[in-house]
Amino acid sequence: LPSAPGYVGTFDEPGIEVLKLYGVGETTAAAYTLVLHAALWLPITLLGAFYMVREGMGWSDFSKAVRVAEGEAKA
Repeated sequence: LPSAPGYVGTFDEPGIEVLKLYGVGETTAAAYTLVLHAALWLPITLLGAFYMVREGMGWSDFSKAVRVAEGEAKA
């Protein structure tokens, strides 16, 4: 399944539907799933941002790494 950044939709919708199958109300299921999604996504994202800053990296470094990797793959 194609997904948006952070797996928005592909994580939330199935989570809500499964909880509804177990008799949880739709608003409660949505709230729980959104909080769970944030709790799983936010810490690792903040940790990654921390290490990017710590290492002096920027977003442009990622595009450089991709170009280098693509060049090595062609060689």
